[in-house]
Amino acid sequence: MNHADERFVAARPPDHDDPIVYRVTKWARGFTIIAALTLGSGWTYMTFFPPYAHGRLVFNPLMISTDVLLLAGFAYAIIWSLTARIYLYADQFEQHTPLIHRVLKLDDIAGRMYTKGSGAHYPMIVPKSGRPFSIDTAAYGLDERFNHWFLHLRDLNR
Repeated sequence: MNHADERFVAARPPDHDDPIVYRVTKWARGFTIIAALTLGSGWTYMTFFPPYAHGRLVFNPLMISTDVLLLAGFAYAIIWSLTARIYLYADQFEQHTPLIHRVLKLDDIAGRMYTKGSGAHYPMIVPKSGRPFSIDTAAYGLDERFNHWFLHLRDLNR
């Protein structure tokens, strides 16, 4: 175990076993599901009702294609809210979403930084190979245990 691992283990409460699991919070899950169902049903209604208002159904391939793509996006959002997880080990980070399964050992991580821009700043993990990625702290309900782990990564802003 390297020095960062020892500090992380020392900072963790003794009643927690590996791994620490973060799921999408209840409020984010509820908001995502309600928004996806509302917007998806509203857009589908607008796609099919106005052409049918005069008694005959008129198919507009562009509107139907757009509706299918939007419904696929809304379905992904619902599935993400129900299945997304972050597993945090002393020496490893795992992220599972419907389209991403990311496993990074500490040796695979170049460091940490925060997103730049207005508003909230989210933690960003920078792997040695591949693209940096940020983590939505509010959606996953990340707490001090994550902060302890994250702050032990090399700071790339310096």
